Amino acid sequence: MDMGYSSANGLHNPKNTHKTRDYNTQDERFTQNGGEPMAELNAGLVIDRMQQVIGVQTDIALGAYFSRGSSAVSNWRSRGTVPFEECVILAKRKGVSLDWLLLGLGTMDSAIADFRVLDGDAVAPRLRRLSGFLAHWTATRSDDEQVWLEMQLARAIPDYAEWVSARSKSG
Repeated sequence: MDMGYSSANGLHNPKNTHKTRDYNTQDERFTQNGGEPMAELNAGLVIDRMQQVIGVQTDIALGAYFSRGSSAVSNWRSRGTVPFEECVILAKRKGVSLDWLLLGLGTMDSAIADFRVLDGDAVAPRLRRLSGFLAHWTATRSDDEQVWLEMQLARAIPDYAEWVSARSKSG
């Protein structure tokens, strides 16, 4: 199964990928093909994006969201520790892209069309049907009809309206 990380598209080739760590800053860098940069993990930036998703301003509030002690998040920052488990939990709860959350790649919600962290066999077929329908609607309908559909979704599903509103404020 192609997960989009094949060497053909240049995103990932395990034979040519190397991870290095700057032990002074605890930043991790991934390189391929003789040192060409791929992506960079920076705990502070990851934590900032986590705060953006939840809509909080402080490390203490972020820690409270995950039922952590008041100093947990500041410890992550000072030690340069990327909270991978919390990132996956957040991606699952809020439907955000792990690529964006961890690496700052793409957009916050870019994983909606190809969301790989959803659990359960029943979820994947529903998601494929919905995405397929929306792709078909977008390809075959006018802009006015697309606006109409989105308005209908917002009226019928308050969570959708809130989701759109949160994303429009963040970007």
